[in-house]
Amino acid sequence: MAIKIDYAETAKTLVELVGGPDNVKTVSHCMTRLRFTLADPSKADKDALKNVRGVLGVVEAGSSATSVIGIPALAVTYNNSLLPALMIALVAAYAEKFFNKIVPGIFKSLFVGLGTITVTGILAFTILGPFGDYIGNMIANAFLFLGGAALGVALRAKDPEYKAQAFSIAFGCIVAGVSEPCIYGITFKLKKPMFGVMAGGLASGIVAGLLHVKAYVMGYSTIMALPIFMETAGSMLIAIIIGIAVSTGVTFMCGFDQDLAHI
Repeated sequence: MAIKIDYAETAKTLVELVGGPDNVKTVSHCMTRLRFTLADPSKADKDALKNVRGVLGVVEAGSSATSVIGIPALAVTYNNSLLPALMIALVAAYAEKFFNKIVPGIFKSLFVGLGTITVTGILAFTILGPFGDYIGNMIANAFLFLGGAALGVALRAKDPEYKAQAFSIAFGCIVAGVSEPCIYGITFKLKKPMFGVMAGGLASGIVAGLLHVKAYVMGYSTIMALPIFMETAGSMLIAIIIGIAVSTGVTFMCGFDQDLAHI
């Protein structure tokens, strides 16, 4: 059954739940995410946002940005820029707590902020940024097997709307390389489908290696990128099919909490 959503009403509800129009400084979107930059993030009701029909997840990026993930159009930056931002924000929070504990009261106003910015800045440029970008790119390269996991969820889900959503997400991952709805609405939410993603990637990698697959140029990790493998494209297609099948099968067999599999 197709998911029928009143998008005008949904947009009105989202604005209200992030604190109303006066709390929204800027808003932008991509294919699957809507990003609010808020004057006061504490006014956003994140639990209520997650329960809005069509919303798959809510992510905080930085001190004032709240991202709503869903289908078909609602968000922020992509994986390789979102993860470093989240890691930097987390380190900054702990650094501030640390300096608040060790800096004497009369010096807090000067040295807590200075210490937090200095430590976080150094770690951001030397460790957090490169590491977050690397992990983000690894996630981005798992588009196809995220799609397989979404297929496994779609085949096993009991809720008809979530089942239809999962099929749509699987198509987006495999054909278009749109991974955010699967990452935040399926794998992070249900947890166990991540085993399917890893198993699919492993199986596909082994098959591709045995068949001596070669990529001659850099390209996106979608089924549409097969031409970059040139004369080994047929072998790569075999590896992809096996990887998706394994990802789907492992996800289906592992199962997940059906109580979480709803929109």
